[in-house]
Amino acid sequence: MKIAIIGGVQSTEIVIKNLYTHNFKDVYIWGYKPENTKFVSGWRDLELVAKKFKYKYKNFIKINNIEEELLKINPDIIFAVGISQIIPVSIITIPRLGCIGFHPTILPKGRGRAPVPWLILENSKGASTFFLI
Repeated sequence: MKIAIIGGVQSTEIVIKNLYTHNFKDVYIWGYKPENTKFVSGWRDLELVAKKFKYKYKNFIKINNIEEELLKINPDIIFAVGISQIIPVSIITIPRLGCIGFHPTILPKGRGRAPVPWLILENSKGASTFFLI
């Protein structure tokens, strides 16, 4: 199974580590690498973890710029974890099994920016939601 991962934060790294733990080999990672990573909460350099597990890796800043590469790879599934950009339909429809998204709250509660601080401020229960985009 060919898997593509798009993201750039700690939760993206966790998905990558779990794919490796469960022996997935054909994994392609696109890591969000903005000019100033100080402004991205939880940012991780996914190139390091990709090298560790011998996965293929590329940087990106704008998600729209990786569409051609995804088409060439033709993944069976895409995991979009830790990316705040809107994923265009043209990317969502590439994988035959679908595009899985992740959000660090129980959707629809907590949707939008800064979901974890809002959980803390509102003293709400935390959870995560994986969903088919």
